[in-house]
Amino acid sequence: MVRLLLSSLFVLSCSSSLLYADAKLVHAPSYKAGDVIKTEVEIEVNQTLTIAGMDIETGTNNFIVTEEKVTAASADKVTLDSKLSSMQMELSLPGGVNLNFDSGNPDAETPAGPLAEVVKFFKLLSKAKWTTTLDGDRKLANVEYEESFLSEVPEMFKSQVSPEKVKKEANAAIARLPGKKIAVGDKWDRNEESSLGQGQTFFFAREFEYLGNEEHNGKEMAKIGITVKSVKYDVAAGGALPLQVKSSELKADGSTGMFWYDIAAKRIAETTETLKITGDLVLVANGQELPSELDLTMKISSKTMRD
Repeated sequence: MVRLLLSSLFVLSCSSSLLYADAKLVHAPSYKAGDVIKTEVEIEVNQTLTIAGMDIETGTNNFIVTEEKVTAASADKVTLDSKLSSMQMELSLPGGVNLNFDSGNPDAETPAGPLAEVVKFFKLLSKAKWTTTLDGDRKLANVEYEESFLSEVPEMFKSQVSPEKVKKEANAAIARLPGKKIAVGDKWDRNEESSLGQGQTFFFAREFEYLGNEEHNGKEMAKIGITVKSVKYDVAAGGALPLQVKSSELKADGSTGMFWYDIAAKRIAETTETLKITGDLVLVANGQELPSELDLTMKISSKTMRD
């Protein structure tokens, strides 16, 4: 009985030390030539956009695996050969139109009409290769695609794969870390952007909170909660969409998530987030105002692993 009690106290003590430990959350992963890094990303989106009383329903379910191999590593520079090792895309479009693409069968029949450009983009992306360069702080410094990839991408998708966008989003994810030692309960804010393509952008104000250390996937990791405090939607003037946003009164109530920071590897290992965005919009098309409503749910998860 005494041994059982002491064992219980030991377990509680260890658990408490993990929960209440301070942590230094900085991005400083190590690399050596030959390392292989795989990142799995899954995105599920269900959206209803009501324009002038008409519901337009769309949905996506995408699963992508990026594989990167370190070709050279030094204190001030890391280069990686990168590609997509798996790409599965499911689109549900207005009018009951569905589109499926699997990189395991990239030469499947291409539909006619506007969807042909979508499939062309998916095929190009599934076969694309690029070189990634990290700087001394292990932030993304450059992305260079091989061959004629960018010139072949349909115009409507070029902004989605531009090196500038890839660099901006990768470094924004790193910037989520406070870059210093923090205590349980500490909070910090970040303003972030999410590009939807064709000039569309969501602007998020997020709050992060250090919740303590826990064992996750067999390793000690810091657990950080995510809360979306506000969201705004906009469409850049002169973009591919014939729309502008006159006003946006959106809410992100119930939009939460978390990420896990690998203490030993000094990097974010896993992120999950559910966005629930609802509210009113006034869109403008050809000078005509269109009162609209948005109801969007987006589930995002990413996980990075090393072989």
